[in-house]
Amino acid sequence: MTTLRHVTAAALAAASLGAHAQGADPAADYPGRPIRIIVGFTPVMAPIANAVNLTKDGRLLALGVSSLQRDALVPDVPTIAEAGVPGYDSILWFGLLTSSKVPRPVIAKLNREAARALRDPDAKARWAPIGLDPRPTAPEEFDRLIADDTATFTRLARAGNIKAE
Repeated sequence: MTTLRHVTAAALAAASLGAHAQGADPAADYPGRPIRIIVGFTPVMAPIANAVNLTKDGRLLALGVSSLQRDALVPDVPTIAEAGVPGYDSILWFGLLTSSKVPRPVIAKLNREAARALRDPDAKARWAPIGLDPRPTAPEEFDRLIADDTATFTRLARAGNIKAE
């Protein structure tokens, strides 16, 4: 079964490994030298908090962070765009959703109160160690983020011939 993770892995592999990702024989690069072990890599897209300690301990090699900016928890890890995949931007986001039948004034109030809570310095300080950087937005901006991500992942799924099962 092909999943979005496979599509992302293929895109990263093709961009970073060039011809090898397209089926070339890596042994051809080393004529006369036997290759004892050929190890593939398993790209993992994980929230930074899940990987930061493993990265700092040297047990996990972080190839890049998926946002457009480097992450404060691992400042030496480049962005995927810096590592060779220009324009790559994929972030983990959370949001509050309601029914479309909720009146706009209620949505505005919920948004105002949630934003106030997320901007609280104590709350930000509690979220930072687990890699979360609250960035409250207006409901219209969040709608646009969801629509943009939906369009991006729909395009990737179609390009990778990914079907729902």
